[in-house]
Parts: sequence; C-alpha cells; structure tokens
Amino acid sequence: MDERIKTPPDRVMKVSLILLALIATAALAQRPLVVTGGTLIDCTGSAPVENSVVVIRGGKIDSFGVSGNIRIPDSAQVIDARGKYIIPGLIDCHIHYDSPRDLVQLLAWGVTAVNCMFESTDQALQLEKQTSGDSVHSAQFHGTAPIFTAVNGWWYGPGFPIDSTINRFPITPDDAREQVAKAGLKHLDKIKIMYDDMSWCRNPLAPLTRMDKNILNAIMAAAEHRNMVTEVHAPLFRDAMDVLSAACPLLPKRSPIVFPLDCFAFAHGIVDEEVDSAFTSGMADTRGWYIPTFCVFEFLAGVKGFMEHALSDERFRAALPAKLLEEYSSENYYKRYRERYPNVEFVNSHLKVLQHNMMTLHKRGIRIAMGTDMWAFPGIGAHLELEYMVESGMTPMDALRCATQRGIEFLGGVPVGTIEDNNRADILILDRNPLTDIRNTRTIRTVIKHGVVFEHAALVEESNR
Repeated sequence: MDERIKTPPDRVMKVSLILLALIATAALAQRPLVVTGGTLIDCTGSAPVENSVVVIRGGKIDSFGVSGNIRIPDSAQVIDARGKYIIPGLIDCHIHYDSPRDLVQLLAWGVTAVNCMFESTDQALQLEKQTSGDSVHSAQFHGTAPIFTAVNGWWYGPGFPIDSTINRFPITPDDAREQVAKAGLKHLDKIKIMYDDMSWCRNPLAPLTRMDKNILNAIMAAAEHRNMVTEVHAPLFRDAMDVLSAACPLLPKRSPIVFPLDCFAFAHGIVDEEVDSAFTSGMADTRGWYIPTFCVFEFLAGVKGFMEHALSDERFRAALPAKLLEEYSSENYYKRYRERYPNVEFVNSHLKVLQHNMMTLHKRGIRIAMGTDMWAFPGIGAHLELEYMVESGMTPMDALRCATQRGIEFLGGVPVGTIEDNNRADILILDRNPLTDIRNTRTIRTVIKHGVVFEHAALVEESNR
C-alpha cells in the first residue's frame, strides 16, 4: 500500500500557477531593455547623441549609439524616449540618513547612488546591505563611517549616536590609529573627521572644541595605510591647510594600482578665505577631492530664503507631504536654526568666496564631486546643488559630470555614473534638455536603476505614504 501523502488536485493547480507566474516574472526580468529615440547625454564630455538607442542586459549597458547602428534584440522591452533626454543617474557624495522615507525620495529624484556619512559603522553596513538590491526602492548607499571628532566638539554629546564598537573621540594618536584599524576590519573604505570649531556659523555662541592636529594626522595616516579615504569637515582655510599638510606626506605611499581612491577629500567648500596658489598646488599634487556642498551653506546663510527658493518650484512642492511643507514654511523652523547657527551674516556675506573657491579649483583641474549635505530635501537637494554650481560659473555639462562621472571616481571606480558599455544601467529620462538649463534635471519622467524601471510619479507617491 502506498502510504505517501497525496497532494489534492486543486492544490497542485495552485502551485503550478504560482510557479508559472514566477517563471514568467523571471523571464520578463531577463528580457533586454531598450531606450530608443531620445537625445543621449552620456556625461563623459562627448557631444549629445540625437535619436539614440541604449540597450540594457542584465542590469548593465550592453551597447548604445545612433538609431539604425544599434541592433534592438528580439523580445526586448522598449521605452520610447522620442523628444526626451537621457542622462546617467545622479550621485550625491555627501548626505546624511534621517528616515526610511529618504530612501524612496532619493530615487524618485534620480539619485541612484550616494555617499552617506554615519556615526555608527554598524548602521553604515546595514544601509549598504539594505539598498544593494536591483529592485530596492532606494538609491544605493555607500557608507562613510565613523565620524571622528573631539570630546566637546561638533558631533559629540547628547543627540549624536555613539558607535557600539569604535570610539569616535580618540584622545591620543595611538588610540586614533586603533580606532581606524577597527573600521578597516569592518571593510569600510571611507571615514570622516570633524576638524572645525564651528565659529563661522555659531558666533556669538562659544566655539566648540576642534580636534587636536596630532589626532588628525594619526587618523589620516592610519587610513592611508589601509587604503581608506579620509573625508574632512574643514570649511575654514587655516584648518584646510592643516588637512592638506597632513595629506601631502601620504601620497607617495599610496599604491598606484588603487584607482582612484586617493587618501582624502574636503567634505565641504572653504568659506572664510579665497584659496591661494599653495593650496591649489597642494590639491593638484595630492589629487585631493573637493565637495562644495553649496546647499548647506545657502541654508545657513538664511533658512527662510533657502526654503522659499526651494519650494518656489512647484515640482518640489507637489512632491512633499503637507506636513513637511507646513514645517518648512513655519517661523518656528526658521527660528530653531537661527538660534543654533546665529552667525547668518557671516555665512551670507561669504557665499561669493565659496563660489570663487570652487571655480578656482575647477579651472586648475582639481577633482570636484557633487554633494549636498542636505537632510531637509533628500534627492531634491541634488538638483538645487547643480543649480548653485552653475550659478557659480560651471557649465551645465561640467556640473553634470561632477554629479555623475566624478561621482564614480569618488566611490572608488564603481561602474556607474556615465553611459558606457558594461557600466551599471543607472539612467534618467528627462522631459527637457539639462544642457540648456540645468534646472531641467528636475523634469524626470523615468528612473532606471540597475536596469530596473521606476516611474518618477509612482516613486513620489510612494515617498508620501
């Protein structure tokens, strides 16, 4: 007698239908994706390609070129982009994570990869893992952690998280080296240092404690030894020169095969003085990075004016929930930041210095990446930053390259950021030409991340639930 349990026929049918549905879904996911007819701006510096074709297989760019010269695979899923503009996904090289809503909003506004600063190394690794999947409704996170600072310095005390395994407040060079080694053993390749007393934005409040220069030197040297990048918050020129002098002895030790993770980056623009020839030469010699973060300086120069400017764009207003719009338009919100950062007059009077410094470095060929440091407007901030970069003197193409091609390099050669063969397929389809007006990057119709198609409107709706 056969004692095996027999599955009822109706259950067999249900299981079969589920399996067929899964097979069909897998087959659809494996189909090539083709974007046709749009004007392709690949952000390598090449001229735009009208009536283009971009073929995507397995989440990567398989081929691209002029329509008629590129074969469209049989059974491909085709997106008609006639009259549209195709650019790479944007990369924000300086953000902070606030809430799960940030993840969807970043992607909705075409930011497909980010460099995020974390106090906690565990949170950095968690977010990297959480956002690594092709179909995840989020930009892909690359973590910088931890954020080292001084006792009683900025990012110290109540309200700032403590890393469970790493002391973010080393008080001796030996301790600093030990903590960097711990971060390296967790396979993090970027760390951050706060090297600033914050007087430039906090006067007449008492200045905070700035990290000791010997600790700065020890952290940067230990990071270089492990082929890690040190991102330094040092917006005052005298402090930036300390960082540069700490970086200069390190470069000859860096293996030339490490591309292009060089040893340090300025995580903010320099606000108080115009950079001199010694600084620009040092940046060229060390191949240092410079991330201007105009958004955060514009915010500190006048919160109300910054918010009014951002929210004057109906696209941004329509994409934010009513509760946030109310908060960002309230006098209490403005007052809170004026009390926390009262030196508004100084910051406002030095915005031209920020612009000058970025353009001085840009003309010298120093590598500049786009970053916002903008917690209030995830994703949206990238478009504001591009606008400020162009207002400072960059061409729209130059600004786009900072937000795409340079972003690849800053992330360590991750194959995204330009539309080239074998690069990961992170692509935006825009309604209008960003080369005639950089604000047209906001006219996003479709986001393609790792070859997966997302509609902007649907992502905006999701971010507001």
